[in-house]
Amino acid sequence: MQNIDYKPIPQQAMMGCGIAAIACSLGCSYKYLINKYKWIANRHDLIGFDCNHLVKIFNNEGVNTVIKKVTTNTKFENGDIIFVKGDKLPYGHYLTKANKGFMDCWINYPKIYPRIQAGFVDKLPAKGLWVITKKR
Repeated sequence: MQNIDYKPIPQQAMMGCGIAAIACSLGCSYKYLINKYKWIANRHDLIGFDCNHLVKIFNNEGVNTVIKKVTTNTKFENGDIIFVKGDKLPYGHYLTKANKGFMDCWINYPKIYPRIQAGFVDKLPAKGLWVITKKR
């Protein structure tokens, strides 16, 4: 969404992938978002976030975004957040499109010890269903 150097940001809770994806897209920290939006803390441990929650955060940060259905013709742009779901990710997962591929905030899933790790992958780990992208 911006011309930034996207950095891998690990999620800090079991259902915090949406927050890590936004932090990567905006170029801010996970902690910044948790501290600024207190309601996130109630959701990132067990409940998670739907696409509308992420759009709300983007809008509050001054980035106008829309949710679009992913099709075979969808071309992702840097900063886009893609929601994927599949057999290995039954609850879904958010990734951020970046220069180096897709930032996955839990690249070593399902391991949590010694820690959740983030990194870049070349392709989406499951079927893309929705993309949150900047309004054009």
